[in-house]
This record gives sequence, structure tokens and C-alpha cells, in this order.
Amino acid sequence: MTNIPCAFIEVGCSEKEWADKKACYVVASSILDCFSNFNSDFKCTFGVGGSHYASEFSKIQLNSGIAISHILPKYFDDSLSIETFNQLISRTKEKLDFVLLDKQSLTKFQINLIESYCSKLGISLIDVRSIN
Repeated sequence: MTNIPCAFIEVGCSEKEWADKKACYVVASSILDCFSNFNSDFKCTFGVGGSHYASEFSKIQLNSGIAISHILPKYFDDSLSIETFNQLISRTKEKLDFVLLDKQSLTKFQINLIESYCSKLGISLIDVRSIN
């Protein structure tokens, strides 16, 4: 096992469960309670690319001092706006250190789009293959 904290939490896997406001509240409150006093030396990022299971990002979280707040998988809509992209940043509790990009899984258009947004927002971009 690892000593790096990581959690995958979901309310359920159908619209019926997702619409259960009480269940959503309990899950969200539990997560906030767990992390409200959490303090670490991890670098904070969010990942762009990869599949639903995000194997490259999982490896990084298990083998480095990097914590990934959100993952925008490779099948994101090419019409992603800079405002929506910025929500990934603003809705991350910790200060974002950089954006982690899985270039091998993305189209050239997607790479250029994310590079452009990071440049406009003053955020550095790192490819997953450069992380040891």
C-alpha cells in the first residue's frame, strides 16, 4: 500500500442516485469534513487527457508528491471555454501549482487549446511523461 492519501467517492452510478439531494449532501459534507484541516506538502494540479480510468494520473498520485484535484478526460468537448477551464482552477481548494497534461492521449487541437488557456491564465503546464 501507499502512504499517500487518495480517495474515489461517488454517490452512485445512475441518475436516480445523483438526484438524491440528501445522499449528495452527505457525501459532500463527509469529504469536506475529512479535508477541512488537511495540510500537506503535495503539489496541487489537475489533469487533462487520459481515459475515464486515468491510469497515467493514478500512477503519478501513487508515486509522487503530486495531488490531482480534477481530471478533464481526453473526450472533453473541443468547444471548452476558457471560463469553464478556469472553473477547474477556481474550484480547487488548494493553490494550483500547474496543469498536468497527458499529451499522448489528446489531439493537436486539444493540446493547443489547453496550452493557450494556461498561457492566458499564467499557469505552467507539465506533460505527465516528464514526472518521474
